[in-house]
Amino acid sequence: MKKTMCLLIAVLFLFGTAACGGSKLHDDSYLDRFENTPDDGKPSWEYDNTEYEFSWFLNASWMVWPTNGADMVSRVIYEKTGCKIKILTPGDDSGNELSTMIGSGDLADVISVQAGSLAASQLADQGDVWAIDTLMDRFAPSMKPRYLEEQRDVYDWFKRGDGKLYGIPNLCYSDYYLGDSKLAPNGGILVREDWYEEVVRETGEDMTTKESFLKGCEYIAGKYPKAIPVQLDPFTADGNLSVTWLMQYFAVPYEKTDGGYNYQYADPRFREVISFLNRLYTEKYVADANLTANSDAVQRNIAQGNVFVSMATPQNYNNAFINLYNNGVTYVPLVLHNDAGDAPVLQDLRGKGYLLSMITRKAERPDKIIKVFDYLTSEEGQLLINFGVEGDTFVWDENHEKVVWTQKYLDDYAANDTTKYGFGLCNMLLNQSFYDKVYPAGTAGKKDENIYISNLKRPLSPYSYDYTPSFLLPDTSRSDYFTYVEKSENLNKMWGRFLPLMIGAANETKALERLDSTLASMRENGLEFVVSFMSEGYDRAKTAAGVTVGWPAYREDYVKPVTGANGDFSYWQDAVHD
Repeated sequence: MKKTMCLLIAVLFLFGTAACGGSKLHDDSYLDRFENTPDDGKPSWEYDNTEYEFSWFLNASWMVWPTNGADMVSRVIYEKTGCKIKILTPGDDSGNELSTMIGSGDLADVISVQAGSLAASQLADQGDVWAIDTLMDRFAPSMKPRYLEEQRDVYDWFKRGDGKLYGIPNLCYSDYYLGDSKLAPNGGILVREDWYEEVVRETGEDMTTKESFLKGCEYIAGKYPKAIPVQLDPFTADGNLSVTWLMQYFAVPYEKTDGGYNYQYADPRFREVISFLNRLYTEKYVADANLTANSDAVQRNIAQGNVFVSMATPQNYNNAFINLYNNGVTYVPLVLHNDAGDAPVLQDLRGKGYLLSMITRKAERPDKIIKVFDYLTSEEGQLLINFGVEGDTFVWDENHEKVVWTQKYLDDYAANDTTKYGFGLCNMLLNQSFYDKVYPAGTAGKKDENIYISNLKRPLSPYSYDYTPSFLLPDTSRSDYFTYVEKSENLNKMWGRFLPLMIGAANETKALERLDSTLASMRENGLEFVVSFMSEGYDRAKTAAGVTVGWPAYREDYVKPVTGANGDFSYWQDAVHD
């Protein structure tokens, strides 16, 4: 869907540039009418508290803020900055409203678009948004140390070819806050704990090798007629996330040993992934229905407690896992190895942002809006949107490292009276790594089910690594960039169409023949050009990430993790596994 949206936007930009040309937008001289803010260490928002309302379009239909204007968060933002924020969201996630807005030139004052989208690149490259550097220099100098020093990794990742930053990301992780901490992986294989313990007890198989895994599935399928031995994610137009997670379990690298980009689907080690999934299918551990199931069907299968092994993306089915937990059914991770015995190399949860928030040149008061950005990205602002006001709803622990809820908040939490605060809704500039670092320790203010869910993948943390270089930074200024986008979209669709046919083939030989024929067709349709473009983007990404070796297992400091079959439960927080 995101890639389709990109193509729509690309067409609008290619053929509708006149509709949103710079002549209708404020030029640089427009900023001269506003007074510069002194660079004296004082927060910029304290210099101007005049009232102002501006619009903020979020290109994500689910990011609603229903209590905006009536909760603590919005009230304090107004008190601190004088600004009221009018949130705009699309009716769906087709991208049509964003395309119309950009094509017509009728832009909101702030636009938040998917960080890696073509829209984010074009809004910056065509001069439709202000450089954050320019606005910080003139109107929010207290914001500069945050991105030019502390979170320099974030700045370097998002800066454009001209060396300037044009948007601030949310849900972004920075090394400044992460340090050496280990994060849980993004995906993970889970097993129903009681059934898994029965397999180990009755068969002696721990399911950490492919053959042992198959024997465990065989036992459960024979013992429980309604069991779904293996549940995969839905197959989409672009592929299947379960395949992505299994590639990581089987350590298929995205980098060559010489440091260049490796197209994983064409790697010989990927064949083991397809072979194993095909065997699960031919031995009826993956059902025919799974090849056409949607996310609702997957959610239903898990919620009914019939799934033995879930290879589906865990966080996409939290409600189902919580429902089972509340009915006494729990899941634990599984550490599965390839035939070579390599340790899994899993992508950790860190990311370089979901939405990139950009101040458009249509805004009448960019000097005020950048001050709001300054406030919301400051420690005070981040604490507000997540935990409220110090001394009212939270205090610091004795080491000033973790937030501690006040009794007032805990009483309101116990009474289900927390809507008035508005926490967790003003997420447009949420700094995820800061939030994770200061989040309250212990069980106060937390439900058991939420502690369980937050711990679900943590035992796999020894196997999780920073995958930032793999995100790629293609050069959007190249004249053939749109050709790359179009060919990539077509190849992704081709892959998505043939992947279920590989897995659903009659036997391993036919599965691998379909893999080979699919790759051959992709080469005939521009795969070499796309991979070349991706390779350049990989080199740019490694430079931005400040690394010379991208694949974790190729780094000099890599040490193969060794844990139990279910990972390392010492990584659980606020609870202890039996």
